[in-house]
Amino acid sequence: MCPRIPRLFAGHLAPRFSCNCLLLEGANSLILVDTGLGLRDYQDPKRLGLLRHFFGFHMEERYAARHQIQNLGFSPDDVTDIVVTHLDRDHSGGIDDFPRATVHVTRKEFEAATSNRSISSLLRYPKNLELRSRKWNILDLNQDYDWKGFTGFAVPERLREKLCILNLSGHTAGHAGVLIREHRNMLLHVGDAIYHPNRLSLSRFQPKLLSLFEFFAHEDNASADHVVHRLRKAQKHARILCSHHDYETTAEHRNG
Repeated sequence: MCPRIPRLFAGHLAPRFSCNCLLLEGANSLILVDTGLGLRDYQDPKRLGLLRHFFGFHMEERYAARHQIQNLGFSPDDVTDIVVTHLDRDHSGGIDDFPRATVHVTRKEFEAATSNRSISSLLRYPKNLELRSRKWNILDLNQDYDWKGFTGFAVPERLREKLCILNLSGHTAGHAGVLIREHRNMLLHVGDAIYHPNRLSLSRFQPKLLSLFEFFAHEDNASADHVVHRLRKAQKHARILCSHHDYETTAEHRNG
């Protein structure tokens, strides 16, 4: 997924504006973190509404998570769980491509996406989102859990060995981060809490236009800024991955 317009904001920092999803392999199942756009979005871009004109999505079906998972030799039915950082169209569009999966989402995010009919919500969230899965697991805060200043959500026991879900509200009402444990290493997928890794550094350059884009994209800018402040400290303990930075191409350009 390579939107055109955001390159005005950050094009010189990354050649493409990506949507990074993660696939975690368990003993007998796969866990997908965010889905990107879905097959039906690629086949019928009108489903994306007015945002398709603003973002100019690169509508090649091969980018769909379902196809990429098949290319790895797995079946879409092997995906038993989907954890979404939030329910924006470009993060949740592929939910119905995995009908056997349980979708885990925070309560505030689910309620904002299915009950709030403001203009902002109509632009942000897919229509009839609650019908896209037969198995929703609505997550409530676990006030007893804390990781580096972030509260967490109560997740099913079968997922606890692999990951925990953190409260990163700000970009949306119920935005979450997914902290993945792999031996001694940790990876934190922060969704749209930031749009570029430089946001986590006070000394590295971030263009003013990208900051302006964030201002309009975030629902609650004060909360979003507070999240960034805590992420700057947390990056000492986990590698941080955001959704819309093209790490692969940026690395190629850096090494080339």
